[in-house]
Amino acid sequence: MKKFLFPCVVLFALTSCNDEKKEAAVLTVLPRLVEAPAAGDTVDIAVTSTVDWTVTSANTAWCTVAPASGSNDGTFQVTVLDNPNTTTRETTITVAGGGLEQTIPVEQEARTLVLTEEAMLGDWAVTEQYSGSDGLDYVIGLYIMFTNNDNALIFMNPTDPNVSTPGTWSIAGNVLTISGELGNLIFEVSETSTPEGTWLKCNLIHALLLPEGGLLCKFEKVVND
Repeated sequence: MKKFLFPCVVLFALTSCNDEKKEAAVLTVLPRLVEAPAAGDTVDIAVTSTVDWTVTSANTAWCTVAPASGSNDGTFQVTVLDNPNTTTRETTITVAGGGLEQTIPVEQEARTLVLTEEAMLGDWAVTEQYSGSDGLDYVIGLYIMFTNNDNALIFMNPTDPNVSTPGTWSIAGNVLTISGELGNLIFEVSETSTPEGTWLKCNLIHALLLPEGGLLCKFEKVVND
């Protein structure tokens, strides 16, 4: 009877060791993709897990998460802010824990730019230029008055408000064209503060006054007292 005792003890010990081994960590998320409209959205993400986990956003300027951590099963929210751009944008959310990692792509639709004649009526001025070169600051102060009969009054020289050039203006999609004696001023709008636009980020093109390919600038509506 004694000769069977040692093998039984070994078998019991091996079984006990196996039982004490930790189960493999689990970390999954749903949904696996966040698709947000241009106006922004808040999406709940469900986490199925057996470990502690953390959540990070690769671009917190427009995509945030809360809470930033959790344990075992839980949820967190992804908040996507309004997209001011006329192009789509993307980032990622990373959920990590227990040596595991899940990546959630975030895709946001582009804003549909509503550039209308009604929105453009009034006085507008170039207030910033983004070339990084002070030598192009001469464009700041370019002032244009838009009227509802498609006429425009263009003040090309910010230092002399008494000198102006008459012209006409038209809109085609996101392109604003002002035609005058000095040729066409073309504003290719890429971003707007609101769908109607109190300021526009544009690529400003003029064959004589600006670099080839245009100049990225801010074109802002002037509020007159």
